[in-house]
Amino acid sequence: LPRPSEITGEVVNDTAKNVTIEATVTDAETGLPVPNGPVVAKVNGTVVGTGEVVDGVAIIPTNLDKAGEYDVELEYLGNENYTESNTTVPVDVVVRPSEITGEPGNTTLGNSTVNITLVDPETNEPIPNAPVVITLPDGTEVPAVTDENGTVEVPVDLPVGEHTLPVSYPGNETYGPSNTTV
Repeated sequence: LPRPSEITGEVVNDTAKNVTIEATVTDAETGLPVPNGPVVAKVNGTVVGTGEVVDGVAIIPTNLDKAGEYDVELEYLGNENYTESNTTVPVDVVVRPSEITGEPGNTTLGNSTVNITLVDPETNEPIPNAPVVITLPDGTEVPAVTDENGTVEVPVDLPVGEHTLPVSYPGNETYGPSNTTV
């Protein structure tokens, strides 16, 4: 007969798009590590990650990409020598950082533009379809949305002279807010 197993879990990375859980599987009677077997991570019955036990430990990358609180059920599926076991690990997923940059585009009166780029600073991946706002000196907000490359050229109606324009991204369920000035 297979021996009883016990599984515990610990969050090793809580950042959206990079949430990782370490599962430890042991012999429930001796406390010794279980040598192998699959582990599945689920949220509300949907698989969000899988891992393979090696000497009692499975590292499980998940597909959780939005900030929030999740109860992740870890299930060790057993092997020829050990029974199944499960546990629930609370995971508080936090947003990823964002980085917004801006540069003057056309600086001709009546045709002025600002070029904005929004990226994930850890991966340098663009953040597409994201709302950004440029605030003009008179307080007028000029909204825009980044394209698939995380960039947008925004027309701004400015008088002749030097101007400092705040540029902001409010963030979403995956990325935190960021600000800069142009």
